[in-house]
Amino acid sequence: MLERILKILIIVVDCAGPLLIAVGLFAGILHVTLLDISLLVGMHVITMGGVTVGYHRLLSHKAFKTGVKTRRILAILGAMSGQSDPIRWVDLHRRHHRYEDVEGDVHSPHLSGEDFWGRLKGFWYSHLGWIFDDDWERSDFRYAVDIQNDSVICFVSRYALVWPLLSFVIPAVLGGVLTGTWTGFFSGFFWGGLVRLIFGHHVSACVNSVCHVWGSRPFVTKDYSCNHGLVAILTLGEGWHNNHHAFPCSARQGLTGWQIDPSWWFIQLLEKLGLAWDVRVPSQKEMLRLDRSRLQNT
Repeated sequence: MLERILKILIIVVDCAGPLLIAVGLFAGILHVTLLDISLLVGMHVITMGGVTVGYHRLLSHKAFKTGVKTRRILAILGAMSGQSDPIRWVDLHRRHHRYEDVEGDVHSPHLSGEDFWGRLKGFWYSHLGWIFDDDWERSDFRYAVDIQNDSVICFVSRYALVWPLLSFVIPAVLGGVLTGTWTGFFSGFFWGGLVRLIFGHHVSACVNSVCHVWGSRPFVTKDYSCNHGLVAILTLGEGWHNNHHAFPCSARQGLTGWQIDPSWWFIQLLEKLGLAWDVRVPSQKEMLRLDRSRLQNT
């Protein structure tokens, strides 16, 4: 029952929040300080990194291996994003890869027709609409059986409602301590907690919606995945989505030097510190095999 209430609250916040914030900024009601921006950016990087490095590349695709403590920290940071517990997130994401823009894909924008209204409906569904659908909640987690047997991940999932609350408490306390005022406390709660949550949810949703509609497709895949540079920057590298669908088990998604991929940089740091190993990336031969421009010229 509590999870259902939280789900409804998140839907309301995600739908109405951006508009209310925009109106507040335009009307001058909301005042932004350098500390507010720092808490917003800092908490976004921490929680989004938990999703991209922890939930996605480590747990969903096993793109690298790590120890128990590092896995626990990454899973907790992912849970702090408010994007569900790790078991449900992994199950949904693996289901997406199992069906990839065909019937059964939980958040594809290409299942409502290819006319204007069908595409508009599909885009809405892939971005936020699928959350309203209860079918995805009736999962038996068949795609996440392996991590259901992981005691570390079960612990994080068991307390899945605690971690998002922690992501509000941390910036609120920092704002209060650094300014020495209750105004700083509530400002930290608002910008580092609420605004960060809304921003994180929407840029993550853009991977499902924008990155399956607009962008470049350098690799041949069976789906509509696209690379989108702006989404990649905002999601710490997840916007190189065509690269990802071509090589889903790669720890690196920005496959060229100019493709910004902070999540990959962090995995490299973990590897240098001895906290990550068996890091998987596609070879040059594997990339050439799926290179669209090369195949079109042969």
